[in-house]
Amino acid sequence: MAGSSAGFIEINGYFSTINIGGSGAKWTAWVTFERVNDFTEGKVHVAAMRHKVPGEFKSHADALDAAYEYARSCTEAGEVGL
Repeated sequence: MAGSSAGFIEINGYFSTINIGGSGAKWTAWVTFERVNDFTEGKVHVAAMRHKVPGEFKSHADALDAAYEYARSCTEAGEVGL
C-alpha cells in the first residue's frame, strides 16, 4: 500500500495535509494538522498531530473526500489534538 500526499487545506488556524494510501478497492486516508501560527520567523519546532480517517474506502476519490470532510469537522470542533 503506497501512500502519497493528496491535498492541503487551511481552516480555523490549522494547516491540514491530506494523505491517501491504497490500491484497487482498498484505500485509507490520514490527515496531519499543524497550527498556522507555528510557522513564524525564528520558530524551530512545529508540532503536528496525525489522525487516521476512520474507515476504508473503495476508491482514491472516496478516501480524499472523506479526508477533507474529516479535516473540516475536526478543525471546526477544535478536536485536532494540539
